[in-house]
Order: sequence, then structure tokens, then C-alpha cells
Amino acid sequence: MKLRQVIEQYITVKQSLGFRFRTERRILQGFGQAMGKITLGQVRPVAVRTYLDGRGPVTTYWTRKWGALRGLYRFALARGLARRCPLPLSAPKVAVPFTPYIYSQPELRRLLQAVTPERTKGLSPQTMRTLLLLLYGAGLRLSEALGTSPGFWLRMQGQRDLWEARQRAEERQPVARLAA
Repeated sequence: MKLRQVIEQYITVKQSLGFRFRTERRILQGFGQAMGKITLGQVRPVAVRTYLDGRGPVTTYWTRKWGALRGLYRFALARGLARRCPLPLSAPKVAVPFTPYIYSQPELRRLLQAVTPERTKGLSPQTMRTLLLLLYGAGLRLSEALGTSPGFWLRMQGQRDLWEARQRAEERQPVARLAA
């Protein structure tokens, strides 16, 4: 069966199941154009890899194309339209460029000067400054620095919410009884 026919069948099935399938449709149709007028069995692993690699380094779009083609070949193999899958067995790791923001010394000074007793809510300003410097200097998350988990912070927030609700309840004036 011709590659483009299999692609159109696969797209039709996916869309009939309720998937929007817009990006995948474009990827698969582009793959069909890149391969030309050939049958599904004539697709070679080298040609698939050339299509996946495109130009430049491996990106998350490489993984997206690989996933769309993997779905197509699973569809074709399950229906006996293909005997083998010419795709690489796994997608390569995508290097995500992370550029951390480095505060300048004046910015760091302003940040530390902004720590005042009114803003620390129970912690001394010295403790808060020390914590900020530790987090920034070591690149830690708050939970890593304090040895806590997200569940700990959620429980603490819930306890504070309950405490605030009790305080508001105690401050309210009692409602006078209504005469019957």
C-alpha cells in the first residue's frame, strides 16, 4: 500500500476517535512528501532518520515527529500494512539549554535590604537574609534547604487557614436572637 494512503487512513481514524491531530497530521503529511511516491515497505531507516534529524541539533520537535511516526507504524503493523518499523528504537535525549539569571551585586544588596521585620512574619531579618543567601548561593529550592516536602507546606498552609478562620470567628459579635 502506498505510504500516503496509509498516512491518510491513520489521520482519518485518529480524527474519527475525536483527536484534533493537527500537528501530527502536518508532521505525517510532511513525512509523506519527503519520502515521495513509495509504498510503506520501501521506507528505509536512513531516510526516516534524515527526515527526523532535519537541519540543526536535536530538539523537542524531533521527539514530536518521532512520536507521530511511531503511532503511524504501530497502526500499520497492527493492521498488517507493514512488516517492520524503520524508526530508531528510542528518541535521543534533548539538551534543554538553561541559562540561570545571575543577580548583580547591587540587585542582591537591594533584595537583602528589602528584608524587614514587617515582611518576615515571625522570622528574624537575619535568619531570612541567611536563608536567601543560602538558596541563591547554593541554587537550592526552599524544600531542599529546609528538608521538607510539598506536603509539609500544604499542611502548614491548611493549619494557618484554620487558625485564621478561628480568629475571625472569635472576633465576630454574637448574633442577637430573633424574636419569634
